[in-house]
Amino acid sequence: MNITLKVLSGTFQVARWKPAAITQLWSQLLPLTESKQDPSLFSLNVTSTETSLVCSSSLALPSAGPESPVTIESGYAAFVVEGTLDFALVGILAAITSSLAEAKISVFAVSTYDTDYVLVKEDKVAGAIEAWTKSNVQGVAIRVVS
Repeated sequence: MNITLKVLSGTFQVARWKPAAITQLWSQLLPLTESKQDPSLFSLNVTSTETSLVCSSSLALPSAGPESPVTIESGYAAFVVEGTLDFALVGILAAITSSLAEAKISVFAVSTYDTDYVLVKEDKVAGAIEAWTKSNVQGVAIRVVS
């Protein structure tokens, strides 16, 4: 199997709020999804323990009041697995992340219905690309394109 990872333009941030914050945040976050904004990656996840958002660093997040994030981690580069992934496929993220684990590069992964995204810190991009280029995990060849 061959996997092609495409580099998304720009830098990304991951923000975390308390779980109940979504009720106050929704009206502020919804306009950020409009087409005039950077649409390359905007992933909102709500669980019983947190609300988290992955989005372009160019988007201004609420910075005051109860809508302020508990924490923001910025400086990520993002890669997307090109194409639509069939749910029957096994080991896609494992193949992508195992070569990075060997290179001691941490990842933040986001999955959607169609595909997977892998974020690495900007200063680790060259190392990640090198690890993927040299990788042949379980017969999976990984190619990175821009």
